Amino acid sequence: MSDPTFIYTIEEIGTGIHELRLEGTLNEDVNLGEVAASVISLKEHLQSLSIDLSQIRMINSCGIREWILFLEDMATVTKVQFSRVGKLFVEQASTVPNVLGKPGTHVYSIELPYYCTKCDAASNIFLETSKIPLVNGQPKAPQKKCHRCGEALEIDAFEEEYLSFLKYMKAKK
Repeated sequence: MSDPTFIYTIEEIGTGIHELRLEGTLNEDVNLGEVAASVISLKEHLQSLSIDLSQIRMINSCGIREWILFLEDMATVTKVQFSRVGKLFVEQASTVPNVLGKPGTHVYSIELPYYCTKCDAASNIFLETSKIPLVNGQPKAPQKKCHRCGEALEIDAFEEEYLSFLKYMKAKK
């Protein structure tokens, strides 16, 4: 049975490259087996699967468990990478690194929460992981300016913890 609070789409975005976009709630009611069957049905034309997690709005522990099992299955079918990883999945990856696959899995961009202490503006900004530098061996969020007042933004999370999964993902398989 499909959960009405969870939808997915699969679209070919290049020769042999398909993007899986997930939206909504990832919990015990989601049938990731249906998603896996849809991906597997493309196997003859599938060289890699790029996953967009930017529209996941809620995750619970049962959903994470099912998600990790889904990723393990997908790794046997095709190369998996992540195009846009939203804040909720970044937070999960900080405590459960394999929520984004095995070390070496490419994560193209992640959502970072920023906050302006001058005007109280909050901004969630997607950044390419290749543009997040390592400073003394730790990922460091790049400086951004407030879209309202132009002041420097601060990352609105415990930065070292929030970005810690990047070291795991950059490790060799």
